Amino acid sequence: MVNFNRARASVGLSNFVLYYEDYRRYFDQPTASNKEQLARKLLISNPKASSIDAQVTRINYTTIIFSNKWEMEMLKSAINSSHPSMTAAIKTKARELLKSLYSKEHH
Repeated sequence: MVNFNRARASVGLSNFVLYYEDYRRYFDQPTASNKEQLARKLLISNPKASSIDAQVTRINYTTIIFSNKWEMEMLKSAINSSHPSMTAAIKTKARELLKSLYSKEHH
């Protein structure tokens, strides 16, 4: 059983926020080709990404996050993070995503 902290560390807060829509789309339609496309996108767009396998692992952990309904917790962690990679723009996006999740949940 994976706990929240393990999943959070494996995905990374800024990565989760930046690619939230992509991860959500994959979670809603988890096909092998969708996973491969997303893994390639993550690898190409992230200068620190090391390998396709590492991105697949990251995608697998986001699936765990969504399955456990931890996405709000992830977004709140991003907003409250003092890590240097958490820029104002990323925090703003996290707030917007959180707001849209709240409005979906309360309708």
